[in-house]
Amino acid sequence: NSIEKKEWVVFCLVSLELMAVRKKISKFFDFVDLDGNEFIDFEELDAALDYLGEQPLTEADRDTLLSVLTVEEEEEGIDIIELINYVTLAKIKAMVEEYLEQHAQSIRSVEFDGAADPS
Repeated sequence: NSIEKKEWVVFCLVSLELMAVRKKISKFFDFVDLDGNEFIDFEELDAALDYLGEQPLTEADRDTLLSVLTVEEEEEGIDIIELINYVTLAKIKAMVEEYLEQHAQSIRSVEFDGAADPS
């Protein structure tokens, strides 16, 4: 029940990256939450998009956003914890996909190392 040095290094790198992501999300949230109620509603999100020169969210965009976040009906919008959790998971997924892409060959050789060649 120990962790290898390589695993520890990867864990530390991922942790640093996730802390940076959380800081950015927190700054974004503070920027967008105009009324300071600790929720982002679609009007606030559309105002931020307009400020950035982007189009407001379509109804389909809103539906998609609501489907991926766990916004309860009694809530006033998206809270920071939901946003951090969603973006954190998306970032982890992207990091894993990038790692797998960069190391695909070495991973395949480890999978078959010592095993009978499937071909």
